[in-house]
Amino acid sequence: MNMVNGHEGIAGEAQSLDKQHYDNEVQYFEVPGFLDRHEAMMREYQASFKPKLAHYAAKRGGIRTLELGAGTCTMSLMLSREPWVRSMHCSDISATRMSALADRIAARVGGTTERMTFSEADFTDPLSFADKSFEVVFFDSALHHSRNMWTTLRECHRILADGGLLIAQREQYLGRLTYGPILRRILRSRQVRDGVTENAYFKEQYNYYLRATGFLPSFVPVSHGRLHYIAPLNGWVHSKWTIIAERMTQAPYLG
Repeated sequence: MNMVNGHEGIAGEAQSLDKQHYDNEVQYFEVPGFLDRHEAMMREYQASFKPKLAHYAAKRGGIRTLELGAGTCTMSLMLSREPWVRSMHCSDISATRMSALADRIAARVGGTTERMTFSEADFTDPLSFADKSFEVVFFDSALHHSRNMWTTLRECHRILADGGLLIAQREQYLGRLTYGPILRRILRSRQVRDGVTENAYFKEQYNYYLRATGFLPSFVPVSHGRLHYIAPLNGWVHSKWTIIAERMTQAPYLG
């Protein structure tokens, strides 16, 4: 693994708790059957955006990608052998988790780390990358962990090339009829007990934040799990979407 330096130091109690949790999370991937279920779910989500991404990459002559809150780097690794990928960078608050799991996940999903670099950083903070460094920014069950959605999305806008894409899958949504039980479940979660920054949003809130920071989002429904195949329930009982958001060039409200 080619690890490069991100921000030096991780300041703040909340950041420390997040990092501590994810440094120790490797053990959960040892649960029998977990990786089988995880891979199947990831392939369902990837099918929701891969055709559009491949078309976009072909028009660009290849893409440079960044995955923020990358964790196991599964999202990037499943695309890492595509001929239209020029380079990939994975960044996470826990270098320990990436180091422990990336090669293992690569072998399982048929990926490669040859065109990948890695850094430890918290995407709640300003990012260290230069303007317009990437064509695509990925989030896999990560964007909702930001402690400042405005900073995170404005930074994504800054580092994306004109017309670049932000793709976020497996976000933590609230259903209109079930937000109460969802929030109670989150309060009982292992992450909250460990002090991890956990947020959940309605689809409309994601839409607002993205548009307000210079993106034009679309929401692709994803069928995964029991009842999720009943399309009219999506957004009401459950809420499963992949966000594909295009960076708009003209966004004067960014300041």
